[in-house]
Amino acid sequence: MSKQCVVGTWPFSKEPARVALGALLKGRSATDAVEAGINVAEEDWSYGPYHVGCGGWRNLAGELQLDAAIMDGRDLSFGAVTALSGHPRAISVAKRVLTHSRHSMLSGAGASAFAVEHGFKSQQGLGRDKIVYVVLHLEFTLPIQLNFSPLGVSTSGAANKQPGRVGDSALPGAGLYADSEIGAACCSGDGDEILKHCPSYRVVGYIRQGFSPHE
Repeated sequence: MSKQCVVGTWPFSKEPARVALGALLKGRSATDAVEAGINVAEEDWSYGPYHVGCGGWRNLAGELQLDAAIMDGRDLSFGAVTALSGHPRAISVAKRVLTHSRHSMLSGAGASAFAVEHGFKSQQGLGRDKIVYVVLHLEFTLPIQLNFSPLGVSTSGAANKQPGRVGDSALPGAGLYADSEIGAACCSGDGDEILKHCPSYRVVGYIRQGFSPHE
């Protein structure tokens, strides 16, 4: 019998990982489990300072815009939303793009309209007030080498960002990449810098060449 494994990038992801593992043990699909786990952080205001979900940092226009993506390593299928407004469960909308859209990514007003069309109720007053200091991130790449399938990310992005700004998180090869025959990787850090290097795709490529995840 194969063992189930759920991995999160930061200590605050312990509870989402626990919920995701519980979903797997109850027989739900791996993509459903990823969605359920990330929803925990997206719907809890206290996770906002970690740049995720309903309590995340608003942009310069005072609006919360979220990016999220889910990738299935079995067939490389991908669903994502960027600059999504009014819908804190961004990973759920991204998963709906994966399963119900002929496109792989929707952005801005188009992503919000798609969410409403598929039964997600729009919410107002999301996000935390603008901050006046720069938040520094430790760049981090999480490589995994096992019989891996789905990988999901969700973020409110950089604090005080320009409206419409999209970072690395929801872009395949930059913020995340999964291939069940090889492994998976996701990133956290300065998205504008990460976009220059496509580290998630490169890490999985190195594993393909025979490097260990730590190498």
